[in-house]
Amino acid sequence: MKTTPAPQFSEITGKIGNLTVQKRKTGLAISKLPIPYSISGEERTAAQLEINANYAIAIATWRESSQAQRDAWEALGAELSISGFNYFIWAFCRLPANRGLSWTLSQRLGTETYVLSLANLGGGICIAGTYPTGQVYRSTDGGITWTLSQRLGTETQVFSLANLGGGICIAGTVPTGKVYRSTDGGITWTLSQRLGTETHVFSLANLGGGICIAGTAPTGKVWRSTS
Repeated sequence: MKTTPAPQFSEITGKIGNLTVQKRKTGLAISKLPIPYSISGEERTAAQLEINANYAIAIATWRESSQAQRDAWEALGAELSISGFNYFIWAFCRLPANRGLSWTLSQRLGTETYVLSLANLGGGICIAGTYPTGQVYRSTDGGITWTLSQRLGTETQVFSLANLGGGICIAGTVPTGKVYRSTDGGITWTLSQRLGTETHVFSLANLGGGICIAGTAPTGKVWRSTS
């Protein structure tokens, strides 16, 4: 079933369940439509399948969310005259045609001045590495809200992050060139190793099969882990 936008709409950005979000030329309009999980009226497109997958993840994330997170979504939803649950589902699942073209502020991470690194752990979970206090922040709702996980020792910069899968992720730091490791999806971190006398772990990459590599400074070395 194809859907044609009315003249007052610049585009239809997506239907999530029975919740439909339309982008008016003057803002967003929320309404109910009977056809679930479609986007721009198309049937069984890649975008629609992605919305389906995101919707299932969103429901699970909502169930596990704290009351503080739900209260934050209620406040955001109130601006659109919808519930916090509907706002969360819409924000989590929408796939506008101009993905990545326009941006809205999610949150400032504490008093940090730099967000140096980001990593997607899947299932709506993502982590951020910061400066100048070397902290890792974590989001469980696709980057909408963030909470502090941990400062990594006395480091001042979390310059790189990598997802190794299975809830395991690693972080490269400055100024003592250390690698930290988490086995619970970025909630808690422990020191793995300092990489020689390097001061910066600028980059990390997961090669699969338990192998990962790190790029360092100031002597331009590559380090490799097979464990």
